Amino acid sequence: MDPSRRVAWVFVAVASLLARGTSLAQCVVPAPPRNTLGTAIPCESSRPSALPGAILSFRAPVAVHIAAGVSVATGTAVLAAAERACDAIESRLHLPLPTATVDIYVTPDGPMVQAVPYAMDDTSLWDAARAYVRVRAVPDTQRLARAVSEGISQAVLLDLNADPPPSELRALASSVTTLATELPLDAASALAFARTPWHAPFASAGSAPDDPRIDADRGGGMYFDHLFRRWDDNHHRLLEDLVWGPVQYTPVDAPRLWDEPDVFDILRRLFQSQPGDLAGMALDTAIDLALAGTPASEDGLGDADNPAFASLPLRTLAWRDLPAWVESSQPIEALGVATVTLDLADAPLGAGASVWLHVSPYNHWMVSIVRIGRGDHFVSRVDSEVITDGAWSADAEALDGITRLVIVAVNLATEDYEPDLPAVADGVVTFHVVSQTH
Repeated sequence: MDPSRRVAWVFVAVASLLARGTSLAQCVVPAPPRNTLGTAIPCESSRPSALPGAILSFRAPVAVHIAAGVSVATGTAVLAAAERACDAIESRLHLPLPTATVDIYVTPDGPMVQAVPYAMDDTSLWDAARAYVRVRAVPDTQRLARAVSEGISQAVLLDLNADPPPSELRALASSVTTLATELPLDAASALAFARTPWHAPFASAGSAPDDPRIDADRGGGMYFDHLFRRWDDNHHRLLEDLVWGPVQYTPVDAPRLWDEPDVFDILRRLFQSQPGDLAGMALDTAIDLALAGTPASEDGLGDADNPAFASLPLRTLAWRDLPAWVESSQPIEALGVATVTLDLADAPLGAGASVWLHVSPYNHWMVSIVRIGRGDHFVSRVDSEVITDGAWSADAEALDGITRLVIVAVNLATEDYEPDLPAVADGVVTFHVVSQTH
């Protein structure tokens, strides 16, 4: 690309741009037909307040609006990050950029990043939504660039398919950003996700700017990072399947956001021929999330040297704590995870342990007992079958040389989980761990 055209922007202080950037044409949301599925597209009354004018890109569908208290230099840095993100998403992942200009509002407060859909695209043959992006100005330039890139990724995905639940959208957009830009994970969002392992990327969550789960949703990109690192190829075919698979032509006589395939449907189809099918994939992912950032993980999620990104266990037990009952403090969402760690530093020679799992019988579950040896390396694991009757037990014997057990349970809902439909009640789990000595 000609260097003279590489970066081009202009600050235009005209009333017409102000009107376009800070208000919306009046729209009327019709009552949805019966049995309409999918994510509702809100009709926002106003956007974030911004100063007159916009910083425009001449080579990407982006316009940056800055709020009072945000410098023009920050606005131009946001534009440069947005252009780099557009270039990377288009050239590396071959995803089309939004058909309409993406307005980015840089504010001194609010969520770190959030794409807000504001209108359906009635000219599209599929259910697409236009969105503006809100980004919080922070002095950390790398973190700001990451947030801007995630906002562009969210707008790209919404422009292809308006249907996904907000949590899934934010998680997949985070992973798209990682693949396209190679920017490091936002540490705050990764930690928020690790500390709320009961919250899953496929669960429906609110989109209010003050919703504390927004950061955890972004950290949920680690879930998709695991899938892509373990099962994708250099041509990103798995990513293409997850992005394009749910994009379906809507028949003329069908309601918008009808029951189209979603990412979960696509995963179910892709993994039906894999060992353990979708349930096995969910358990593998739960284990890697529980061991993230440690040598025991088969897939270094996030920063490989940061074990803080591993799922927070319900409790870490010492041998002297046994027998112990550990109950989940929060309901476990579909594909959410609950773990208990047993530290064997004070276990006697010849020790063993018995593990009972008691779970809500209206959900299906899988559990694994993972043995970790010296140097925090993986030794072996024992997996359950799909649990449908609310209980499971196993013995972990011959623990000499084992430094800890990690017991990982994942809620499979009813295995025909459908994000577009009202969810089965979230699950509850109780671990019962008892010592054995010989």
